[in-house]
Amino acid sequence: MVQILGRVQIGVGVLAGMVSAAALLPGQVAPPTSAPVTSRPADSALRVAWRYAMPLGSEAAVSADEQMAYFGDHGGNVVALRLADGKPAWKAKVQASITSAPGAGGGRVFVGDDAGVLHAFSQADGKPVWTFKSEDKIIGRPAVVGDRVLFGSYDRNVYCVRAADGKELWRYQTGAQVHAGIWVGGEIAVVGGCDAKLRALAIADGARRWETELPGQVAMTPVEQGGVLYLATMSGTLCAVGMRKGEVIWQNDLKDVTDLTACPAAVGDRVIYVTDSGTLISQAMADGKTVSWPTLPGRPGVRLLAVGGTVLAGCDDGRVYTLDPAKGSIVSRATVGGEVGSIYPTARGVVAATAEGVIWLLERK
Repeated sequence: MVQILGRVQIGVGVLAGMVSAAALLPGQVAPPTSAPVTSRPADSALRVAWRYAMPLGSEAAVSADEQMAYFGDHGGNVVALRLADGKPAWKAKVQASITSAPGAGGGRVFVGDDAGVLHAFSQADGKPVWTFKSEDKIIGRPAVVGDRVLFGSYDRNVYCVRAADGKELWRYQTGAQVHAGIWVGGEIAVVGGCDAKLRALAIADGARRWETELPGQVAMTPVEQGGVLYLATMSGTLCAVGMRKGEVIWQNDLKDVTDLTACPAAVGDRVIYVTDSGTLISQAMADGKTVSWPTLPGRPGVRLLAVGGTVLAGCDDGRVYTLDPAKGSIVSRATVGGEVGSIYPTARGVVAATAEGVIWLLERK
């Protein structure tokens, strides 16, 4: 069995001495004044609208849609929070720990757990609708495409099930665990694997459209710009792959970099990566040439976000940083406390989640 080396994409370590969120009781929503935003190095472009504490800590994988934020914790607790006020619309419970970020669509919320079960809940009230059992844990966020749900499992398979009732429509067996989330565009789903291959599968029937071997395991979901997929291997190779045929347009092997797991952000003509230790890398889309930027003050979470011409990064020092994509400098920072492991864009701003199980909404000022 191929093992993922280095830091797990969705995991974050415990930082000794970090400001605790324990003062906020489980289920309590705090007002904006309860979490001040720092003014160094500049006044933050984001302000804290609300925060909500889960019963237990988690790997901090959060997602959202137009009205709700969705989150699961190590105790199997699932919650849907209204973006308007941070109060729960509903709560649910599964039997295993949750590492995967939920996916939502078609009136359902889909949550994978560490026992390999995909759960479907009613998006309106959280009532269980169906379950589907794979043979190992589900780490990547399920992708909802019309009436279908696609997800990868550590049992080496990519699955497609019907959103309405969980009936299996097809599965595709890979050569190792599927850790990364699935990128969906048009009629294909693209997924990287721990067998060091990137594959495009037809959403309709699971037929392989193309398969490209890469020089290392893939633990991240690629980003797409102009028909090209950008991603990095865990061994430190940055790659540009054609979306239609899977051809490698270029690849850049970075020296002494072996900790690339966070999903990158595409801004303008550049792709921004961050190593698990916080080093920012800016790459030209045209030729793959890279420039190293200053290191972030903390270890980053599972993804960077491109928002409004800037790049956002949540870190384990309890802050969400706004970065200048032209030079990597910190424009502003918002302090939330705890280890920020996941951030997700919404119409109101950014939802951030910490390893301590606290969810925050950061609104644009």
